Amino acid sequence: MATVVDLSENFGIELSLSSVNRMMDQIDEKTIFNIQQQAYLTACGIFKQKINVLFYDCTTLYFESFTEDELKENGYSKDMKFNQPQVLLALLVTEHGLPIGYDVFPGSQYEGHTLEKAVKKIEKDYQINDIVFVADSAMLSEENMKLLESMGKRYIVGARLKTMSKKNKSSYCHLLYGSHMHTILVLQNKNGIYPAISIANSPEAVVSKDNHSQT
Repeated sequence: MATVVDLSENFGIELSLSSVNRMMDQIDEKTIFNIQQQAYLTACGIFKQKINVLFYDCTTLYFESFTEDELKENGYSKDMKFNQPQVLLALLVTEHGLPIGYDVFPGSQYEGHTLEKAVKKIEKDYQINDIVFVADSAMLSEENMKLLESMGKRYIVGARLKTMSKKNKSSYCHLLYGSHMHTILVLQNKNGIYPAISIANSPEAVVSKDNHSQT
């Protein structure tokens, strides 16, 4: 409904909601792939440059229903709708905020376990190999950082040291300082001081001392 209204008010394109719903029934996996490919090519064409930075994030979308199926499942809800089924939406956007791809997972899926599929999607669907992967603290785990390193991927990930357990903090710092060469830069903004730790030929991280960390 919102899309139909937006097309009419902002682009002068008139569509009936019923025709849009009928069209949605005809969309298959091949159509979805072609749409995402076109989004990627459009993003490259707008700025006339190769995409080498991608932002990755997940969110949950709940349904006004209480019936689960193979996709709609109860899980951790970012909308606090824990008694209603949902899906997990994973989105890839460029540094300019243009979406180029997405995946939908069952509502009970833990978002941290979607990272491997996202990286393989980037390589397979967009033939992008040299890329900096940017994700938030939900993706921060020793398993995921080792995964990215094993695949030869550079990354930037946010972390809140204040809220991390001693075990996780120790593991994280071990990964960060495991390299022989590293440089520490200190960034300042209104929310506090953010040490940006850059390790040669290895991960980069932005670590916040408070609860306002932003990647």
